[in-house]
Amino acid sequence: MSIPSACCLRGLVVRGPLLASVRHKARINIQKPKLPHWEKARFQRLTKPRLPDPVDARLAPHAGCFHAVEVPPAREDNPLEVLIGKQLRKTCENSRLIIFFHRNSITLTEVHKAWQMLKRAGFTYHKLFNNRIAGHAFSETRLSPVLQLCRSHTALVTCPEPRVAQLLSLQKRLPQLVVIGGVVEDRFMSVADLERYAQLPSVDALRAQFCHLLSAQAAGLSAALGHHQAALVRSLAAYSEPAAAGRQGQEES
Repeated sequence: MSIPSACCLRGLVVRGPLLASVRHKARINIQKPKLPHWEKARFQRLTKPRLPDPVDARLAPHAGCFHAVEVPPAREDNPLEVLIGKQLRKTCENSRLIIFFHRNSITLTEVHKAWQMLKRAGFTYHKLFNNRIAGHAFSETRLSPVLQLCRSHTALVTCPEPRVAQLLSLQKRLPQLVVIGGVVEDRFMSVADLERYAQLPSVDALRAQFCHLLSAQAAGLSAALGHHQAALVRSLAAYSEPAAAGRQGQEES
């Protein structure tokens, strides 16, 4: 801060600044400086230089680098992962129910208990597998969309019969396994679709209801077609009974 001062030297008035240092109360924040005024910020943005890129955009990103870029070689397929993927594909092709679970933190003891519970109920629990095994199992097949569900800790349960209701009831006793989707009768279903499917009756019950509906319509049609013939037969029978009774009385007399 400067304050003008005046002094007299040999009859001449000499004016010079009077300097005084002023200390700021707070330190200046270098990492997060205070935002400038909006006019100053606009001026700074307009006057900011735009330097051309040192490397032509049409070239590869590593073309202008002075150091050689080593491209990692393609990873070879693990024979064990390929074998496990083929076995998993064969199992899923022969299963009418495929449910995917996200596996949370769980101990080996709890995994063994879950495997036993599902095995006794007729389900097959497949252990945790990585994305490469899922790629060998589902890529280039009708189940290729399920690869979107195999991005994390994924477990798989299969069954030759679509017993969705029983599996969802067992899942309530396994909080570490969270249902994220499934395939039932070659149809992809979300969690909400699986819950609605579980509330439906069995296939045998639906077939029985359908057969009863068809037989009821056929019986109604048959009754409607034979109504007039049956009424005529009843009328003739009622008319012939008094005549037969009169003849029998005459013969007895």
